[in-house]
Amino acid sequence: AAVAIARSAPPHSPPLPVALPEAAFPRRDPRTEPRRRRGHRRGRSADAPPRTVRVLLRATPPPFSPPPSATLSPSCRAMLGFLRNRRAASPLAIASSAEFVGAALFQLIGGSTNDALAIAGSFAALQYATRYLSGGHLNPATSLAAAGSGHIKWSVGSTYALMQLLGALVGALLQALLLPGAHIGDRSPGCMHPGADANGTELFGWEMLMCLAFVLVQYSATLVRPGHGDVAPLASGSALYAVLVAAGPVTGGSPVNAARTLASALVFNCYWNAAWVYLAAQFVAVVLAACFAVLWHGAGPYYSENSSEIGHGLLPEDVPEGGGARGHTGAFAPTGRV
Repeated sequence: AAVAIARSAPPHSPPLPVALPEAAFPRRDPRTEPRRRRGHRRGRSADAPPRTVRVLLRATPPPFSPPPSATLSPSCRAMLGFLRNRRAASPLAIASSAEFVGAALFQLIGGSTNDALAIAGSFAALQYATRYLSGGHLNPATSLAAAGSGHIKWSVGSTYALMQLLGALVGALLQALLLPGAHIGDRSPGCMHPGADANGTELFGWEMLMCLAFVLVQYSATLVRPGHGDVAPLASGSALYAVLVAAGPVTGGSPVNAARTLASALVFNCYWNAAWVYLAAQFVAVVLAACFAVLWHGAGPYYSENSSEIGHGLLPEDVPEGGGARGHTGAFAPTGRV
């Protein structure tokens, strides 16, 4: 009877009260039933009046079907299909786009101020935004050093460096468009130049040592296990803040980033006579950082001649266990993703 009533109810109807005999819901009533003893049969006395229990039965709503007006246009369907199949795209394309956007925003934010805390804080925030997509390198020195030590493929490292340079160029153009008083060809606050009393040797030495220190922190924080987990961007930002404060009087507040150095020089014509010193010092720091990483952490899984047989050089799940000299498994092993 209850099933018949439920089926007869129209869709989306309110709950219907139905009276069912208590036998359908047996339960013990301590007020009318004595304490159960061994050999004592459960149940109420035969002469007790039957009772009823009121229950609510809700009719099952029909499956949802969108109205004709909700039909999507072909362009919307294509966009939803692209988003639904995002992971079908190349992992390197997704990671490279993250490096491009991160470098552009870092150039725009960090190149618009000379405040060391703001520059370091923006780098840490952008690394949080990109670390699960690309590892959050945002610096050609980090990408090329990781490729040199075998923690990522050379194809990945060079692609990262190229996308970082292009992103920094776009960020510099946005800076010239949005920053009051900034124009293409005129020096902006983001231009790197040596201190007034610094010579070429001092500039080269400070830039090389600071870049080396920064990349070594990047190795321990994000590139090899065990890593620093979710506080890795804070470690990177702290290292960059120390670099800016310590070497600022000599390097002019250089963030030890070749992409930003080249982008500022190309767009704002910043001190070309000193730009090559920054780039040469960072190149030497990359070589030394890769050597120290192989010595301290062990060579990465893409360091050997058989590295072409290991996945695509980007995702850590493509790297077999024990890939490095001490069991390190991939460039972004602490995160578990790209």
